Amino acid sequence: MTRLEIFDEVVDIMKCDSSTCKDIAGGNVVFYRKQVKEEMSDTEFLYIMQAYLATFGIKGHINFYKTDSNSSIDFKVQRYRDVLYVIDVAKNSKLKRGDKIIEVDGVSIREFATKHEAFMYGETEERQSYGWHRLLKFCNEVTLEEENGTLRSMPIDLNAEWEEKEKYFCKALENQTVYMRLADFDEEENIQKM
Repeated sequence: MTRLEIFDEVVDIMKCDSSTCKDIAGGNVVFYRKQVKEEMSDTEFLYIMQAYLATFGIKGHINFYKTDSNSSIDFKVQRYRDVLYVIDVAKNSKLKRGDKIIEVDGVSIREFATKHEAFMYGETEERQSYGWHRLLKFCNEVTLEEENGTLRSMPIDLNAEWEEKEKYFCKALENQTVYMRLADFDEEENIQKM
């Protein structure tokens, strides 16, 4: 199949077969179709496909990816104003929780988010996390601001080694506060034990 045929098939699925087709209009098909070129790289094509699907505003339910790729960035972020704060790191990451990312590929966070607006799923700045995780896979480096104000550039690592977290977890944090994690509702017995 050509890239245009693949794009058109995905558009058809989203218009006719997606559970969202009656509720959510989705992206400007003409705008994204014009960007698809047969000579573009796999990465460029993947970006356009993911950007188009992101316009439906449905996180985690719809995806388009290379089947032979298992790449994942080695950190997760949460946006606050014009900074991306590192909120979780893979075990092989050179970043640490609390690091402040102020630029991506030499562009400010605000400008970068505006340029790649589809990946933000229409969410307010403070809720932008998932989109950044997907978008940063297409980037080369981030610029960190150290506590003393110095800037440091760091390449984005796509070979993350994430530790498996307990799917069902419960812990008392304070006298009247309990933290519970339910990754899913698939294992009734384990949920009952928790």
